[in-house]
Amino acid sequence: MAENTKTVKLYQKLLEIRKSVDYLQKSTQGAQFNYTSSSQVLAAVRQKMNDLGILLISNVTDCRVTSTPNRNEVLSHFTELDMTMTWVDTESGEELSIPWYGQGVDLAGEKGVGKAMTYAEKYFILKQFNIPTDKDDPDSFQDKNIPATDVLAAALQEMEKAGSKDEITLIWNKYRKLQKDKGFIQVTKEAGARVQKKEQPEQQNSEGDA
Repeated sequence: MAENTKTVKLYQKLLEIRKSVDYLQKSTQGAQFNYTSSSQVLAAVRQKMNDLGILLISNVTDCRVTSTPNRNEVLSHFTELDMTMTWVDTESGEELSIPWYGQGVDLAGEKGVGKAMTYAEKYFILKQFNIPTDKDDPDSFQDKNIPATDVLAAALQEMEKAGSKDEITLIWNKYRKLQKDKGFIQVTKEAGARVQKKEQPEQQNSEGDA
């Protein structure tokens, strides 16, 4: 019975992470299309995982590399990974392991595994939490699914928890319709000042070490 209780607790925490992300915009420009970057996906769930004490551990169980020449006779290396993704609840010690797969293409050859692992982690998180990455403008998505007061409350809460300039930028771009809201602007400025103050001692220490 105790083990079942722990399992339920882990599942409940995963559900809370799922609830925290409603939508991700495909904001990174590729050669032929926009896509959701790996850093964008990780930033969307990282803070909630930290708050709940959840770890995601990836383990490669098998690796296969297929090398084929392209039209210019340059070898293209296609790396495939069989993996196990394990959720760990640091509070209860409960674990949940899920088989997964990743792939990556590299011309040089040495980055194939890294690309495959990044691909696997990104899509595991997207599919695990059913995160939409539609082409719709995020404001349109919010209008159709979330009351305006809830959107503002969520935006303020996210901005207050932002821990880096990149996170602040992501949150600011995510809530375009709020960019004229005085409260949202003020919280954004405070977040920027907080992050800058945090980074200054680190830069000073780095210069001192140098």
